[in-house]
Amino acid sequence: MKQSKNKEILEELQSVLKGNTLDAIFPPLLFTLLNAWFSLPIAFFGALSLASGTTLIRMLNKQKGVYAIGGVIGVAIAGGFALLVNNATNFFLPGIISNLFLLLVMLVSLMIGKPLAALASHLTRGWTMSWFWRKDIKPAYTEVTLMWLFLFVLRSSLQIYLFLQNSINNWLG
Repeated sequence: MKQSKNKEILEELQSVLKGNTLDAIFPPLLFTLLNAWFSLPIAFFGALSLASGTTLIRMLNKQKGVYAIGGVIGVAIAGGFALLVNNATNFFLPGIISNLFLLLVMLVSLMIGKPLAALASHLTRGWTMSWFWRKDIKPAYTEVTLMWLFLFVLRSSLQIYLFLQNSINNWLG
């Protein structure tokens, strides 16, 4: 039982590392580093170039580019906020807003008895929704959604605090 659990965790970790997660991590990280070392415009164009390059590579490899295209749009919007007011911290404002939106969606999903974790699992695994609503399965997805909710409250609180402190070069990135 323990070995199968470890194998399952390893498979999940591999799917994250092979998937779109890294596409979402590297542009903001590059933005933060380039802003610290150079300037806001260089940070913006560096992050946008990385996101665009990732999209191009995905499309050339005939992979789904939907998330990568969304990443390019996200970097463009975030960078636009930062450039508009000449404040690099605003690059993170769209992410903070989306975190707060997801937090609200999790709350609503729990209130209506349809935990968001079940929907997310349905989208990634493709299993029928009726399986997720079974009485023996649904409580686990409710617990996972509650854990997500807790983590998003912590994350959003920290992000808002750092945003208000204008702490991009210290911690926000």
